[in-house]
Amino acid sequence: MLTRNNHSHVLKARLAGAFVVGALALSGLGAPAYAEEVVTGGITVDDAQAQESLELVDQSDGLQAADDAIVLEDQDVSLVAQSVPSAVDAALIKLVDNETYVAIKRVLELNNVKLSDEAVITSARQAYSELPLDTRQSIEQLVPQIPDTIAKAEEQLAELRKSEQVITATDKSVAMGKTVKLGATTTGNGKLTYGCSNTAVATVSSKGVVTPLSVGTAKVIITAASTDTYRVAVKTVNLTVTKGKQTITAADKTVFVGKKSKLGAKTSGDGALTYKSSNTSIATVSSTGVVAGKKAGSVTVTITAAATKNYNKATKRVVVTVSKLDNTLSVAATKPTVTASRKTLASRAVVLSRNVKVSKPVGKVTYANVSTDATAKKFVVNAKTGKVTIPAGTKAGTYKVKIKVVAAGDATHLKAAKKATYNVRVK
Repeated sequence: MLTRNNHSHVLKARLAGAFVVGALALSGLGAPAYAEEVVTGGITVDDAQAQESLELVDQSDGLQAADDAIVLEDQDVSLVAQSVPSAVDAALIKLVDNETYVAIKRVLELNNVKLSDEAVITSARQAYSELPLDTRQSIEQLVPQIPDTIAKAEEQLAELRKSEQVITATDKSVAMGKTVKLGATTTGNGKLTYGCSNTAVATVSSKGVVTPLSVGTAKVIITAASTDTYRVAVKTVNLTVTKGKQTITAADKTVFVGKKSKLGAKTSGDGALTYKSSNTSIATVSSTGVVAGKKAGSVTVTITAAATKNYNKATKRVVVTVSKLDNTLSVAATKPTVTASRKTLASRAVVLSRNVKVSKPVGKVTYANVSTDATAKKFVVNAKTGKVTIPAGTKAGTYKVKIKVVAAGDATHLKAAKKATYNVRVK
């Protein structure tokens, strides 16, 4: 049979245990393994005994006064000591009265704050704030989570008083190499922010633009921030990144026989590029896209970007024209004017030394008279030597002679023709 003495201490032990367990649970630390024993005090008490205990405490002038007036028997002291797991519990129950304890305990037991909890939260805040400063400091040394728990409950309550805002957004699919805008909206005025569950698959800009990074799936978390009038809202949409189409960039190319030129092909994807010439006797292409001209003509080079995890295979064809090199032929008149004797010409033709200097010709060189002067047109030019023969009977005068020099070129060089002009004076 429980006496008044052990009734009072059992009740206080139960209150202290529940107080600590509630604070630890709501603060995220979890209830201790002895939680049930603390709350029940390790003693089985029926309803009648519990009521009797409460009446005994109510009749006293408070827990501290009752505690001072009660003298425990040895057996009762041993029983209560077994029911209290630490000195913290006993100390807490001595710091506050029953009304304050109950008010705070109710807040600590709240799992999800609702608007209907406003009276409970207000009561706890008022009761706790009215405690003497040294009492609050003592409590916070034992259970520092209590003031934060009350404050958070008030914050949650304030948030619940705001209007709900609803985010509208749909699942998206985007191919590699492209971007897509989520187009999210909210019925409230909260600023929208975005996060991605897998940043290896995609990133999301501050404006809700998705840039894919790899084929796969991810979730985009859209948050509408809390404002003065709207509470925070969150919506999650699914994102699927599919293989993209890679585009090869390359242009037609001209290369000279015996020379090399790089195609400079690029792909928008990540596929390795390979090259193939339609006629390797005209031009070949290396594994790095370098074209080598073999002989004059044209070929089609097929460029392939291999399929990868993120991109499909792609091909592009360009035309490569192989041209001969320009001929290096250079010509010039040796002297601006050459002279022939009129007296000699009266009886016979005069052959002048070649007055054209020819440099760096490629291929066979030939000469021809292309003068426009009526008299000079009659001069005979040796096609092989370039020497000019002035016909007999040519009258005195100065005549402009124009000689055309042709270099035939070869397998690697083009044919070229250049002219040299000088004067022939007959006197």
